[in-house]
Amino acid sequence: METQIKYTGADEVFAKLDMLGDQKAARRVVTKSVRAAINVWRKAARANAKKFDRPESPNQIYKNVVSSVSTSRSGAVIGRVGVKGGAKQYVDTKRNQRKGLAGKSYTDYGKVFYWRYLEFGLAPGTRKVKTKNGNRYSYDHPGFAATPFLRPVINSKAQEATDVFAKRAIKELDIELKKLER
Repeated sequence: METQIKYTGADEVFAKLDMLGDQKAARRVVTKSVRAAINVWRKAARANAKKFDRPESPNQIYKNVVSSVSTSRSGAVIGRVGVKGGAKQYVDTKRNQRKGLAGKSYTDYGKVFYWRYLEFGLAPGTRKVKTKNGNRYSYDHPGFAATPFLRPVINSKAQEATDVFAKRAIKELDIELKKLER
């Protein structure tokens, strides 16, 4: 699946970033712009997720679709859109073993781990289950096809998110440049 994006305003953004010169101010501008662009995708993902939520269920996927913006060690600004909680359990790694978290469930993030089954589907096959009292049994599961609600948003809203990023960056850069003039 190929997506065509037209970058409008990029030359103006880069020129103003060069005029700004201050790394902290530039990072602040980019962070605010990325957050605005990511929120376009989050809003669309929530609308898609509402289609799959049952009103009688207390756990709503769309309420758990979140966005976050962070900075990497190299200084790059990273934006993410996803579902709160992510996986159902902590992965069995040395770090999680040291902390005593390996194999334990996430408890602070709602109970919508099943969003993964909607997004990616579930292959048919035999499932093995261990009960709380230690008994084991297996059963054949028919599986089901994926009905993604996050991935289509990236392609369908890419141009809108890019435009929002450019407009917000220009606006924030103008504000930062006015601060320098004082």
